Amino acid sequence: MKIDAFCHVMPAEYAVRLDGVSDAPAAANIRNRIAGIPAMVDLDLRFAQMDEFGPDYQQVISLPAPPIEDLGAPEVCREMARLGNEGLAALVERHPERFAGFVAALPMNDPGATLEEIDHACGELGALGVQIYTHVSMVPHFAGRVGPGWDQLGARTPPDRRHEIEHAPLSKRPLDYFKMFYADTAMFGAAHAIRCCIEFFGVDRILFASDTPFDPEKGPGYIRSTIENLESLELSEEDRAKIYEGNARRVLGVR
Repeated sequence: MKIDAFCHVMPAEYAVRLDGVSDAPAAANIRNRIAGIPAMVDLDLRFAQMDEFGPDYQQVISLPAPPIEDLGAPEVCREMARLGNEGLAALVERHPERFAGFVAALPMNDPGATLEEIDHACGELGALGVQIYTHVSMVPHFAGRVGPGWDQLGARTPPDRRHEIEHAPLSKRPLDYFKMFYADTAMFGAAHAIRCCIEFFGVDRILFASDTPFDPEKGPGYIRSTIENLESLELSEEDRAKIYEGNARRVLGVR
């Protein structure tokens, strides 16, 4: 089984509502980006693309960028998050053999509504988790800077600026805290980058993911190249199975 943990779909009602968001540059940007990617909304095409990888390939779906909070005022973002999450939940319910689950979007410019949406999406709609944008999946490639570099944090800070870096004492190196995160394989065909992530986080903290359908083929390209990358790495069958399936079941609760 291959569970693709980071894939993007735009539910039909969400896509229609997004077309009506006229005062947010981020909305115009994503409309331009997906205009030539029909598999983002055309499920028949998407399923035909998925068939290339056999019946044991499933996707965990989420909304594409931008973050919901970039779409306008809090009231707009609350509406968009709810519409998007209910649309994703409906797709999972209608197509469980294709979609193993979904990850919810949040209106992060409204803290109270964000907490309500987490409760609604995870507690009522069955979301596997929530999506919060981050740059941590970059850390393995900067391990020297966040390792020996950050071990020296504050060592050469002038006394009159120490307040800028003072913090409660850490019980571990900064690097060790980053190793507690999980990462995925969405490296767009760069096997060496996947190897770097596996070496940094460990096999138990890596999930198979492709970021489809943003590849040049508009759907299957990054799925295929990521599978090829993983097959090319010197991994045991047990470790490869963890990345393809086991870790997603353990971390996300995919059944």
